[in-house]
Amino acid sequence: MKIDEFLASQLDLAETTKKAYRRDLLAFGFKGEPTAKGVLAFVSRMKEEGRSPAHIARCLYALKRYCSWRGLNIFSQISIPPLEFRSASPCLGEEEIARLIREAKNPLERALVALLFDSGMRIGELLKLSYEDVDWERGEISVLGKGRQTEEVVPIFP
Repeated sequence: MKIDEFLASQLDLAETTKKAYRRDLLAFGFKGEPTAKGVLAFVSRMKEEGRSPAHIARCLYALKRYCSWRGLNIFSQISIPPLEFRSASPCLGEEEIARLIREAKNPLERALVALLFDSGMRIGELLKLSYEDVDWERGEISVLGKGRQTEEVVPIFP
């Protein structure tokens, strides 16, 4: 199966991330090569099933990475409608989050506040990040969860 070959080739991914990618790719329901039409139908199906925007984005990220590995350039052919994310904070509204970002003292503070709310990371996870956790070429951050037992990949969208 091509998915297994793909995952075996991804030496930089933790096993937990590979399991998540496998699950997300299998949810796509491959019937031959992925197509632009198939990706749009997949997004539509996920929305109908009530999947969260974060879940859909994660599935699309795994699929995009798989397609890139296969040499398929289908994501440049389609425009996926923006996903409407709920506020990452149950305590703060969008206006309050925007105000925190606006009133940050410097670009680093703005970036950190935006990263917290856009990624859903906990403050402890953010504080543990190091430069080595960021893969600029792939556009992702490896985040160690509670107790440093689980690893999650957070995509960075340019």
